Amino acid sequence: RDAIETIGEAHLAEARPEFQTYRLLISVGPAPPAGPVPPPASSHQGDAWENNYDADHATPIALGEDLGPLTFVCPPPHAAGCGDNDFFRVPVKPGRCYQAETLAVSAGLDPNLIVYGPAGLAAPPWTGNDDADPGTLASQATWCMPADGAPVDAVLVVGNVGNRPPPEPMMARTYTLRVTM
Repeated sequence: RDAIETIGEAHLAEARPEFQTYRLLISVGPAPPAGPVPPPASSHQGDAWENNYDADHATPIALGEDLGPLTFVCPPPHAAGCGDNDFFRVPVKPGRCYQAETLAVSAGLDPNLIVYGPAGLAAPPWTGNDDADPGTLASQATWCMPADGAPVDAVLVVGNVGNRPPPEPMMARTYTLRVTM
């Protein structure tokens, strides 16, 4: 019971469950011994585009603009050591093709890029990519819009693979995002 109360917080996922996978481990017994003391949290407030932590708070971006440096540092009031996902909105038009990519990826980062439609995580993704090419950790996703329809916003989600916070120095671990037509 003490162990359950200590780690028993519930966290709601922002995507519908059928779009996610997870693993839950439960053990019954005494609370585990205290582990090593975590390093002090970074004092930085995240990058200049925070708080873009979900689709409702996605930062609007322009086509062709290099956005960076971006980090996976969670801004307060999030817990130290959390994994930050960055959400962006970009306007897209019917009959056009687009490419989103992460560039200038620092050591210690492995960005994953997922592109959703205007409904965000409430619908299946349009496309996504983890590693653009063998030997690189940068991501690149390409998609084309149907010729019929109206202009909409695509929602881009960039996260460190496994949603892990980068190693220290966290603020030096950066990437750049670019979306082109």
